Amino acid sequence: MGKVAVGKEAVTKEEKVMLFQGAPRTDQEIIASFDEHAVAIAKRQYFMPEDKDLLGMFRRVSNWVASPEHGEHKRVYAEAFYDLMTSKRFCPGGRVLAGAGTQHGNVLNCFVQDGSPQKAGTNEWVTGLATKLALVTKVGGGNGLCLDPLSPKRTYTKGAGQLYVTIATNHADYEKVKTGTYMDLVHGKYVTKGYRYASFIEQSDVPASLTKLTVGDSVDKIWSGGSDMIMRLLKGEDVLLDLSGLRPEGTPVNGSGGNSSGPSSFAVEVFDNFAYWASLGGADYAGPVATLRYIFSPTLRVIRQGGTRRGAGMATMSITHSDIQDFITSKDLDREQSEGDISTFNISVLVTDGFMAQATKQGKQGVLWDIADHAWQTGEPGLIYIDRINEQNAMRESLGDIKSTNPCFPADVRIATSRGLVTLGELYETQEELMVMSDRRVLQGGLGLTPRAAIPVFKTGENKEIYRLVTKHGYEVRATHNHQFLTPNGWVELKDLQAGDTLFLQSAEGMWSDQYNFSEKVAKAHVELVATAGSNNLWGSTSRTGRSDVKEKFANLPTRWSRELGTFMGFMLGDGFISEDKAGITFANADYAELASQIQQYQTWFAGGVQSHENCKQVRFGRVVIGYLKELGFNTNRATEKRVPEAIFHAPREAVVGFLQGLFTSDGTVNLSCGKKSCSIRLASSSKGLLQDVQMLLSNFGIMSRIYHRREAGEKLMTDGRGGEKLYSYADQYELLLDKINRDLFVQKIGFLTAAKQNRVLEYIASKKKLSDKEAFETTVAEIRFDGVEDVYDTTESVAHSVIANGVVSHQCGEIPLYAGEPCDLGAINLAAYVQTPNIGMKGFDVEGFSADVRTCIRFLDNVLEVNKFALEDNRQMSLKLRRLGLGVMGLADALIMMGYRYDDEKGRNAVAQMIGELRDTATEASEQLAKERGAFPGIKDSTVKTERRNVAVLTVAPTGTTSMLMGVSSGVEPVFAPFVFRKIGDAYASLIHPLFQELLERSAPHEDYTKDGKWDLEKVVQAVQDNHGSVQGLDFIPDDVKAVLICAHDISPEAHVRMQGVVQSSFDGGGKQIANSISKTINMPNEATVEDVFRAYSLAFETGCKGITVYRDGSRQFQVLSTKAEKKEDQKSFKDDTTTSQAPVIVTPPVSKPASAPTLPNALTASRSEYLPGEPLFERPGRLSGFTDVVKLMLPTGEKRGFYVTVNSQDGLPTEVFIVSGKAGDEANADSEALGRMVSIALQYGVPAEVVVKTLRGINGGMYGTYQGRMAASKADLIAIALETAGVQNVEKTKGGKSCPECGGKHLRYEEGCVKCDVCGYSKCG
Repeated sequence: MGKVAVGKEAVTKEEKVMLFQGAPRTDQEIIASFDEHAVAIAKRQYFMPEDKDLLGMFRRVSNWVASPEHGEHKRVYAEAFYDLMTSKRFCPGGRVLAGAGTQHGNVLNCFVQDGSPQKAGTNEWVTGLATKLALVTKVGGGNGLCLDPLSPKRTYTKGAGQLYVTIATNHADYEKVKTGTYMDLVHGKYVTKGYRYASFIEQSDVPASLTKLTVGDSVDKIWSGGSDMIMRLLKGEDVLLDLSGLRPEGTPVNGSGGNSSGPSSFAVEVFDNFAYWASLGGADYAGPVATLRYIFSPTLRVIRQGGTRRGAGMATMSITHSDIQDFITSKDLDREQSEGDISTFNISVLVTDGFMAQATKQGKQGVLWDIADHAWQTGEPGLIYIDRINEQNAMRESLGDIKSTNPCFPADVRIATSRGLVTLGELYETQEELMVMSDRRVLQGGLGLTPRAAIPVFKTGENKEIYRLVTKHGYEVRATHNHQFLTPNGWVELKDLQAGDTLFLQSAEGMWSDQYNFSEKVAKAHVELVATAGSNNLWGSTSRTGRSDVKEKFANLPTRWSRELGTFMGFMLGDGFISEDKAGITFANADYAELASQIQQYQTWFAGGVQSHENCKQVRFGRVVIGYLKELGFNTNRATEKRVPEAIFHAPREAVVGFLQGLFTSDGTVNLSCGKKSCSIRLASSSKGLLQDVQMLLSNFGIMSRIYHRREAGEKLMTDGRGGEKLYSYADQYELLLDKINRDLFVQKIGFLTAAKQNRVLEYIASKKKLSDKEAFETTVAEIRFDGVEDVYDTTESVAHSVIANGVVSHQCGEIPLYAGEPCDLGAINLAAYVQTPNIGMKGFDVEGFSADVRTCIRFLDNVLEVNKFALEDNRQMSLKLRRLGLGVMGLADALIMMGYRYDDEKGRNAVAQMIGELRDTATEASEQLAKERGAFPGIKDSTVKTERRNVAVLTVAPTGTTSMLMGVSSGVEPVFAPFVFRKIGDAYASLIHPLFQELLERSAPHEDYTKDGKWDLEKVVQAVQDNHGSVQGLDFIPDDVKAVLICAHDISPEAHVRMQGVVQSSFDGGGKQIANSISKTINMPNEATVEDVFRAYSLAFETGCKGITVYRDGSRQFQVLSTKAEKKEDQKSFKDDTTTSQAPVIVTPPVSKPASAPTLPNALTASRSEYLPGEPLFERPGRLSGFTDVVKLMLPTGEKRGFYVTVNSQDGLPTEVFIVSGKAGDEANADSEALGRMVSIALQYGVPAEVVVKTLRGINGGMYGTYQGRMAASKADLIAIALETAGVQNVEKTKGGKSCPECGGKHLRYEEGCVKCDVCGYSKCG
């Protein structure tokens, strides 16, 4: 990197005073300020070979980061940066500590990646993205990615080629590759997993027919080899991968500072998983979750980050993606065990403001409740409020939204619903619950529709640019440029469609309204029309008195829908006329005779009279019928502006059939070609809009049509009727055509009312030698053009995330990826370091010193961008274009305690707002000053930034993880987790009192029951706090002043957690300068928290302006997170001693905890068996039993959700009674449920171990889908098994143990800032 010119060489005295805080300290004093635990963390995580101690590490970092400075500034800033770190006032991100001055030189914590320059969502895009993940992970960077570009999962039937793996027999890792044995970095042990899809073959046995690929010995070559393999497998080729050229495990890797994972890891984790993904159909069929599970997650697992540890990532998906349910449940315990691990990724759902506004009203009925329920069970996914992020996005106008939200439809687009074809505008006004039609090709494949529930329509944006998509068949739909439409290649955004691209159309008959009565508004208007009939002022009359004789004529006006009323409206639109004072229908004499009975009905309804002419008869109606038809949506416009009346789109099926019968009978034609070789039904009009309306109605019958533009508008010289000639204008002429199977369906489902036309078609069909070919329900793009600016709307259907819009299969709000290449350039300033005088609030906070250091921190992080060595060129370009920084905080909770404030009250939040506000303003000024010195960020000319600054944004709160442990303070903006921390002493683990807690205690005399040698008995104190679930609240011996401020994570209500996050975020965003990114914080909840608590947290986070939220309920993860409870340490084996030979990896998983009070055996079983006669139950039911009832929802194959109530009652500590009831099921279904519950109950009561019941029922698939207690459930039997399993019954398939730290094997992990972290060794999943 080039040096940054700072414009001067000398450093002023004032600058030196600003840069250095406090009195000079000796090396010994600095080292003494870091405890042994901090030193151990640094050695394990960050030390380079040349770092002899902490001082050496900090020197290495400060000198490297100061290297862009010139002259004396280089030395002075190196000292200033060193002073910041060694005094614990600031700590850069972990990657800076580990990577500064190294060969690979990557010091940025994470990058947002995509598969560019390849086309989004393709196989090439996926493999290109995987390669980027591998290259960045190799040098220690984390990765974020968005799964939205990937098509929903579909069934793949073509099949893929077979993969064979081989390696030379003299290779050091031959046996490992042969058996599929490798180092599992997730669980920190060797496992023999074998191969899921691949087969090992000896080199001597390789047949000549295989396509041989030799894998090169570098990350780039390994992943390019995997890409080549995938493409060949998808073509059906059988592939042989020769891994002989890969270096053995443990061999040094140039540029990473670490060692190779070895060929066996690549064989099992990369190539086998990649091949399995190919067998699922690759990017076009596998779906985003399978791509995450078998491509992206293995990539992060197998790379030893920095050569020593696995990588970490964040995957997001928009709430509107068709596979959102699959994504929400992707990290279920059962799914990870059966399908594969994705623990290397945290997952979050991207939600819009429009979605949240509706979802918070829906409560338990919406998908947000499902997300809350799942987060309650497993801790994931999190939520990201994407619109909030874009509101503060300074690059929005030039680069677009960080997530392009609200790509939807204008108000006039019609979607297929359970009550017909209704415009989004009307649905937005009514705010009704919806049932929309989803084309089966979206998920299952094959033609047909599935009705699915959807939320009320919501407005997603104002004044959005709209584009008109015109198809070859005449179907048109208007949408924003990034709306997605279904093609044979998956979902494609409108802007990416080209002329000739294939689109899918509605492939079956939809639904129609079941309401025969008119709407209240129309019915009321019709009553008023009759009441005023015969008056001089028919419309707008205030007298409400019509002539009685006239009113009597209209006493039989239709008040509800019928087929006959539909035919009347069809005739009126086809051969009728309507104006301000007259209306009527013209019939040919033959038609009049054939339709006499129907016409008589019209005359009875509308008091019609008949006028006879030579070739026709005209049925005329009075003024009342004009008002009647206008209320149903008829207009009096000229022929070029005719449209289908609005009421028809909402009418019942038989009325719509009648309408089309009347219209086609009056205005349609049957065209037979010469020799009857073809036959078509046609409808001509000068109104294109009318034909498109008819086309939509036909589509909802499953009938596809085509519209032709037969004649351009123009002028023609014609006779004027007076013997002369005159130039007359004529309009465009259009024609709707039905042929082949669509013609056949028309006469079957609708037909003509006159025999001549109907029989003409039927006779042709009967004369055919074979049936008409089936319709594919596809069209092609003809044109896309700009069509104005309008407000846009959408709904959310949470299964397929698709609707039928104007007959075209469309997605809901599709969205585009995050800015590719943006990094996390992180560091955190320690707020606690600036509390100079305790217990006097903000008065004791050193604002001046704090502000001076903030300026130095901004310079530090800006320098990092200059010295960083980027693994990828697109990462470098985007990083230097925007120069985004992420200065955050740590020690917030410690600072509040030192000031004398509670974390969960208004005074504490006000103090935080002041500190963060000072941070925001000073950081902004520092970036503006740097712009004067070094120049503004290159992208500023395309931004909305008004005052030049060096960086597009400067603030964030990222997980401080290990770095906060290094500095010995609370993490980020999190509360103190517990009053003690775990440390490893020798081979044992001990809980030691938190230094701040000890300091607070020692302000008071020790309690008589907790004293030792005249001082506090800290060991006894810690044990009491530990027994109190890690809290000092409620312990009488703890001084009141300590309890007043030492509020720990689980003492704080979810609401208080959220409000603190909201205060920090709003303080970041204040000032209107778009200077802040989002913050990372965990809303920690106690185990007894409910799903409703999680749901309320989501809602409150949205209300308080948060940009995202992560919720963690104590004990809710797959492995119990232990942080405040000590457990006996199990024997540890070496990695190599833990090798097994089973097909599945042998991984220790915990049992579900049995209640502490439960005896090992029920009382009945401890008695002599002689007390019971054969056939007697072992339990005698008392009058009352205790237990629990859970509510769970499963998705049926139809898309409907069904609720179940699962009850488990216990006796003598063991379950003995089970019930399962469905609230919506019929008698037969509930009878089956009752029978199942009785049989399980009898088995339990007669002594069948619950473990056996669990093993027998678990995994039975009944075609349903959902999650229950963090596990996949597919049937009622599954629900019972899970209820028993999670009620405290040990599943025999599980073994004992808790989740161990992958670094040190310690058991004391905790969940904070969205990451798992280890108090023992300092490991953090987020680095």
